[in-house]
Amino acid sequence: MQVYGNIATPIEKRTAKSGKEFFTFRLAENNGKDDNRTTTWYDVSAFISELDADLLSKGQFVKVTGRLDIQAFMKRNNEPGASAVVLASSIEPVERKTRPADEGQ
Repeated sequence: MQVYGNIATPIEKRTAKSGKEFFTFRLAENNGKDDNRTTTWYDVSAFISELDADLLSKGQFVKVTGRLDIQAFMKRNNEPGASAVVLASSIEPVERKTRPADEGQ
């Protein structure tokens, strides 16, 4: 799958039980505009190089390619919940395209 959105949290370096290092962050994908705008949140886990992670920062608009994994959990009120996790194979900074209404301003 591919998802486009803004990096919403600082990128954290973590270590798996196997000893391999990976990076995590939250991604906000916005759809619609104004009163019809909705945001879908994803947790992203990526086994990318330190150099690649250094090119990414909070607020940056990126394309994330990977596999979607839905993980169930229990909320604090003991109700079931689920989170969308993207196991990323690549993360690329991209420039937002200018909408026709924005041109000339």
